Amino acid sequence: MMKELGLVIEHLLRQKKMWKQYRQHLIIESWSELMGINIASVTRAERISKGILFIVVKDSTWAYHLTLLKAQLSEKINSYFGYRVVTEIYFQVGDLHREGNKYFGNNNLLQGNLISNNNQSIFIEGIRKLRHLQSDASTLFSEGE
Repeated sequence: MMKELGLVIEHLLRQKKMWKQYRQHLIIESWSELMGINIASVTRAERISKGILFIVVKDSTWAYHLTLLKAQLSEKINSYFGYRVVTEIYFQVGDLHREGNKYFGNNNLLQGNLISNNNQSIFIEGIRKLRHLQSDASTLFSEGE
């Protein structure tokens, strides 16, 4: 049943030409899971645009060390998704607890957005709700078995 729900969601997102954005947004939402506690505690995935992943880093020392690991980080993310979603990674020292595109600018051309900034926040909130719905449904169906 959960597989069917996932396929329906995928079909709808593909139909609305939002599947790629959804998959890219999963990198941001799943950052801790993807990177593990050591890297996630000193970084925050800011956004991804046209294959470029923008990461906020705690300090310049970590930025330097992670720059040396770019290839491994890209490979880890790309293998998780099963295709080359990340082609480049940019690091910027900044506040890990701050949200938004404050570190890399708010230029839509730079971001490569297919949807406006207002609609983007609605889209992101919708994705979060879908993920919670899928998680809740998974728990519900596993309890019933």
